[in-house]
Amino acid sequence: MDLITQVQTFVSENTAVSLIIIALLAVILGLIIVVINQNRKYQVAVAPKYGFLGKPLYSFLAFAVITGGLGFALVATNQNAGVDDALAGVTVTVTIDASVINPTTKNYQFRVTPVANGTQWGPYTYDAYWVFTNSDGTITTEVETQLSRNNIGGVIRKLPSGINKAKVNVFVEDRNLSKEIEISVP
Repeated sequence: MDLITQVQTFVSENTAVSLIIIALLAVILGLIIVVINQNRKYQVAVAPKYGFLGKPLYSFLAFAVITGGLGFALVATNQNAGVDDALAGVTVTVTIDASVINPTTKNYQFRVTPVANGTQWGPYTYDAYWVFTNSDGTITTEVETQLSRNNIGGVIRKLPSGINKAKVNVFVEDRNLSKEIEISVP
C-alpha cells in the first residue's frame, strides 16, 4: 500500500474520533477566550475608583478634617465645666451618734450629723451610706437618702457581743465625707 491509501484509510476510519477531538479543542479554545474576557472585565471592575463627582477625595477629606477639628475646638473651649461650687469655702464635717435603745436585746441606733461651717445640717441635703462590720466578721450595709434638718434619719441595728464597727460615707453636693467608730458591746 502506498502512503496515500494509508492516509485515506486512516482518515476514513477515524473521522468520527477526529471530529470529536476537533470539537473538544474548539470548546476548550472558546472557554479560554471567555475566561480571558471575563478576567479583563473583572480587573476593570475591581480597579479602585477615586474621586467624588469627578473631584479628588483628598481635598474633600482634608476640608472635612479641618472643619471638624475647628468645630470640636470651638465647642470644647466655649463650654463651662458645669460644676456648681455651692460648697466652695464651706467646711463640712460629720459625726456619728450611737445610742443604746435596749441593752438586753443589744439594739443600737446610729445617726449621722453633718456640720457645715459650724451649723448642724446647714442648708444642704445629704445621702448616707452605712457599712456595719460585726465582731463575727459579717458586713451589712444601709443607705439613707435626702437627709436634712427636717429628716435626720437613723439606722437601728442589733449588734453581737464584741467590738463592732460602724462606718458612714456622707455625700453632699460633690463631696464624700467619711467617719468610722468602734462600739464595744458587752
